[in-house]
Amino acid sequence: MSGPPLLDVRALRRYFPVRNVFGVRSGWLRALDDVSFEVRRGEILGVVGESGCGKSTLGKTLIGIHRPTAGEIRFRGREIGRLPRGERRAVASELQYVYQDPTPRSTRGGRSGARCTSRSSSTPGSAQRSGTRR
Repeated sequence: MSGPPLLDVRALRRYFPVRNVFGVRSGWLRALDDVSFEVRRGEILGVVGESGCGKSTLGKTLIGIHRPTAGEIRFRGREIGRLPRGERRAVASELQYVYQDPTPRSTRGGRSGARCTSRSSSTPGSAQRSGTRR
């Protein structure tokens, strides 16, 4: 697809403080470290990786539940990573991420739940495009 990206993420980092039993910060947990990608109109991004590799932290940081430690998150050309809470809520209503449960579950209609169809990668935590719509 051509045109500017809808979502452009550059060098995104999200670190969490690690505290000792006395509540004193003793280090940092690097949940996201230098994550960069872009998503254009009609594209779908699938994030695949092992448990604990940062997939949920990435989603939560993109929609504003967590503030980035560093880096840029641009949505429709506007930097949104450090917006004030009220402005960020308005933008968050246009963003969505979906957890994918790999185990199909029965629904009321007796059908199985949707399964992930994105391609997997040999690198844990890597992001790949799962396809485009036209």
